[in-house]
Amino acid sequence: MPVSIEDIAKLKGQNKPLLSLDLGAKRIGVGISDRTWMIASSLEVIQHEKFTITAKRIANLYADHKACAIVIGLPLNMDGSEGPERSPLETLCVISTSSILIFR
Repeated sequence: MPVSIEDIAKLKGQNKPLLSLDLGAKRIGVGISDRTWMIASSLEVIQHEKFTITAKRIANLYADHKACAIVIGLPLNMDGSEGPERSPLETLCVISTSSILIFR
């Protein structure tokens, strides 16, 4: 579910970093912003294992870095249709208790 710029602005006042995910078929790239959201850096690459293990690792990174939200790039194919990673993405959003921002 895409979010509005107003939703993002409300989170900025928390002075906490954003955790970002780049979902792939075999790996998930994880990035983290600074508290001002001016600089983002690569944090780690998670190799997919069981879904529960991967989800727990993401939850641990979120907690360890005291992030205010998880930003996920919506996986789209070159023609604009939804990519194969979309289904796990929807599952992740359902089980998460954190703020998740998905951008198109």
